[in-house]
Amino acid sequence: MKKLKFGIPKGSLQDATINLFEKSGWKININGRSYFPDINDDYHRVQYLPRPGNVQVR
Repeated sequence: MKKLKFGIPKGSLQDATINLFEKSGWKININGRSYFPDINDDYHRVQYLPRPGNVQVR
């Protein structure tokens, strides 16, 4: 089974987004500068969303 991927924004909306996930029963742990925070669910994966200025269009 493929994992469902959640994207959370980095920066000013990060804390509010993590609080929203916690209200839904998921605990997200931020580990420093990693792009993949931990989540307490084996069937989901969390990843930071790139900032609009860092997206390269080809």
